[in-house]
Order: sequence, then C-alpha cells, then structure tokens
Amino acid sequence: MHDISPVIPSVNDFDQPAPMLAVTDGRQTIGFVINRGKIGVEAYTADEQSIGTFKNTNDAATACWKHARGQLMGAR
Repeated sequence: MHDISPVIPSVNDFDQPAPMLAVTDGRQTIGFVINRGKIGVEAYTADEQSIGTFKNTNDAATACWKHARGQLMGAR
C-alpha cells in the first residue's frame, strides 16, 4: 500500500526569496522584478523591457510603479 499522506512544506522551504515577482496595481500587472542574486534585483516593465538593476526588491518595485506612472527612474 502507498503512503498517501499530504506533503506539508516545512518552514525551511520558504527561506529563499522568490526568483520573480509581479508588480501589480489592482488586477493590472505593471511590471516584474527578478532576483539576480549578488547582482541585485532587476526591474522590468509589463512588456518585458528592462528598467534597471536595483539593490533590493522594494527599490525595483518602486521603479516599476514610477515607470508605469510616467516618472522615469534610473538604475542604481
């Protein structure tokens, strides 16, 4: 007989940050951020154009918001 007990993820399964996250405004996706490891976090527009590489996820997501609102922001 096979063991059919549910697999419950451990807390350690969630220690690593997600490699890619969508930045949304309500239901609309306005961009993406991709964790590039030691390089930083790269921000992209919704149509997959790179905005730049930033020190952290918050800065990259802010760049997506500013780009979507027409306020261009340079990479750090």
